[in-house]
Amino acid sequence: MCCKSKWGAKDTGINQPPTHSEAAVAKPQQSSVRSDLTPESAPFVPQVPMPSERARGPPDNAAVISPVNVSLHSKSHMYTVLQTAKVMVFGEKGTVEATLLFDSGSDRSYISSKLVQRVGPKWKSTESLSYSSFGVSVGSGETERNVYEVGLQGSKCSTGSSCILQAVEVPVICAQLSRPKVPQEFMQNLGPLQFADDYEDNRQVTIDILVGLDFYWSFVKQGMVRMSNGPVAQETHFGWVLSGSWLNKGGHQGYSASQLLCLNDIPEQALHKFWDLETVGIRIIEKPPVDNILERFSASVQFRDNRYTVALPWKSDVDRSRLLNNEALAMKRTDRQANRLSQDPKLEKQYNKALVEMEESGVIEEVPNSELVSPYPTYYMPHRPVVRDSSVSTKVRPVFDASAKGVNGVSLNDCLDEGPCLLPDLVSILIRFRRWQIALVSDITKAFLQINVQIEDRDAHRFFWKIGNNVRVMRFTRVPIGNCASPFLLNATGKHHLSRVPPSHTVDELRENLYVDDWLSGADKEGDAFAMFTEAQGIMASAGMHLSKWKTNSDLVANKIFKESSGKYLESESIKVL
Repeated sequence: MCCKSKWGAKDTGINQPPTHSEAAVAKPQQSSVRSDLTPESAPFVPQVPMPSERARGPPDNAAVISPVNVSLHSKSHMYTVLQTAKVMVFGEKGTVEATLLFDSGSDRSYISSKLVQRVGPKWKSTESLSYSSFGVSVGSGETERNVYEVGLQGSKCSTGSSCILQAVEVPVICAQLSRPKVPQEFMQNLGPLQFADDYEDNRQVTIDILVGLDFYWSFVKQGMVRMSNGPVAQETHFGWVLSGSWLNKGGHQGYSASQLLCLNDIPEQALHKFWDLETVGIRIIEKPPVDNILERFSASVQFRDNRYTVALPWKSDVDRSRLLNNEALAMKRTDRQANRLSQDPKLEKQYNKALVEMEESGVIEEVPNSELVSPYPTYYMPHRPVVRDSSVSTKVRPVFDASAKGVNGVSLNDCLDEGPCLLPDLVSILIRFRRWQIALVSDITKAFLQINVQIEDRDAHRFFWKIGNNVRVMRFTRVPIGNCASPFLLNATGKHHLSRVPPSHTVDELRENLYVDDWLSGADKEGDAFAMFTEAQGIMASAGMHLSKWKTNSDLVANKIFKESSGKYLESESIKVL
């Protein structure tokens, strides 16, 4: 049972005669919810039926209504209205009505991603911004945001003139705002003004555009009408807007919050849902592919030079053509990153060393001058260092951003198909892992970087490498992390390879228990565990991949692995597995 309340709690109907469906399962019980809440009401402790009382109820398959109620409410003597306006927003996709909020406490103007998608505004640039919000002493880290230009005109005021706004795109500006009705006496005292919004009823307002101080005084005019005990009217380009507070003089006390929570006895179906893996967020909802991406992958994957070569899964030829050269924007981010690194010589040295190792191992290569102008899609990925002191192998590694927008607001990841999820169920892997007496755990060394990208797609993975005043144009020859299609390409390549290997118990274990690049398996006998280690090494080596960081709970197996690999592949640190 639940109730909805606008200003307070209403009768839930629990004490009313039962409906036909209610009478079929249970007698109506006395509710602990009081429908006569007053502003002075204090929170109360609900009376929960004891298990012995429930036992005399209906059959087990019926849902017994045993309310456990919590009422949260706070009295409000004041109403407040913010400066909002209804505006028409113009973009390449057409004209859309939106709600605008004037905020003199913000130094920038913002536009929601939802409105950007609907109106298709003109892209202007990207900026690196850091956000600090109310109640937070430390700002967020710098993030790259798109700046768009939109045309605005008042939708409620017929005399409003059109104007231009440049705003930073953010996913959501704020939660919905509760906007109270403005009393009619205030509206009459303000006179015949053309308002930019409706104030005739209580409603929830979704803010699509926030105008900060960078454009605030460009839209706000000098006209102002004050009242001694009510809101203030301010003239803007979109009409008059109201702001301010007033005392609640009505017959109803206002409540700023009111909630009612009712918990029932859980029937079998609800209990099954509770234990469903979706509850812990493990189940992945797969999106139906537009076409069979697996068939396209199987047709294009090749094995040559002891390594698999794959093609990027473009969404379509149209999306492939939408990817524009973002060289200038990437160069700006490279310069900023180089300046930051120059302030930490030790980190700069480690970062350049990591890139040198990638070049020496053939993961990246310098683009020859003759190929700087390419007939293939060209895209430059900005990059930055990530420091992991806990890492055994690599303390500093570069991370590449394939989501950086180009001059048309399109990134590489926007043009690629993420593909279906090919990962096995993680909980099933953990359950299967616990059945063995001897545990075997390993991972694939730099798994993504063991797969080649076909030549036609390599220029989509370019990047700048700046050392001092020297700038090198590089590109990946392998699948980089940061590309949204990389997980699919790795998993699809692994499944494709295992399908070509003669069937065996070890092949089945790899197919069922390999999660991205981590493998959890085992055996009941130490000899079988070591045999699995040897066979698994050979299977993955035939794909150009190497299993390393082996861990086991058997000293005998660990010693054999150490002797076999000269300690190269054995991980000495212990790990914990659920």
